Amino acid sequence: MNFVQAIGVILAVIGAAMMLLALLIDRIAGRGGSETTIAGIVLVGPIPIVFGRNVTRGMLLTLAAVSILAAVAVIMMYLSLAG
Repeated sequence: MNFVQAIGVILAVIGAAMMLLALLIDRIAGRGGSETTIAGIVLVGPIPIVFGRNVTRGMLLTLAAVSILAAVAVIMMYLSLAG
């Protein structure tokens, strides 16, 4: 497994752990099922599609999508210059 594949696996595991942690925090806080908010990001190539009901959460997701795309671009430039 090379470096880029290892980063992908690590990020997938961290993402799954964050989702489980969010579910557990909602259950512990007693907020589970009282109010549902929907938000998400779909990355189609370099184009992020952000959806949701809350404007603030949508802006945060847009910022997250842009930072993820910037991080991927920096890693790709680093790998192309190093190799």
